Amino acid sequence: MPGGSEMRDALHLSYAAVRARAPAATGIVLLHIGEEGVSVAAGTGNEPSQVLTLNMGWSRIVTDFFQHNPPAPIEIEEAIMVVEDEVTRARELAARHPSLYSTDEVIHDIASTAGCPHEPTILLTMEQV
Repeated sequence: MPGGSEMRDALHLSYAAVRARAPAATGIVLLHIGEEGVSVAAGTGNEPSQVLTLNMGWSRIVTDFFQHNPPAPIEIEEAIMVVEDEVTRARELAARHPSLYSTDEVIHDIASTAGCPHEPTILLTMEQV
């Protein structure tokens, strides 16, 4: 997804696409992992009622914490602490909406690599997440 207002527009479009496929009135959470941040959109209607941007993205984590290749154990621990702190900000939002979705290709790739069926839509249990 692009940056700034383009990213918000893309997030809203992705949310609308997921919402169209989800059961009516079911609370959903859409997760997008971007280069500089993670966006979380949640709601029960056609538009998300809440959008939260977490201050972590795949590139930001790499550049802010990983100075070695492979990363040193302390670098990994520090990155994990920051990620946990940021994810905590989204915990309440996610708890009110039972279904988590992502339209990110990288999430699909990770799920496939972890042994999930190679299908356009993958349903994961809480244990798998």
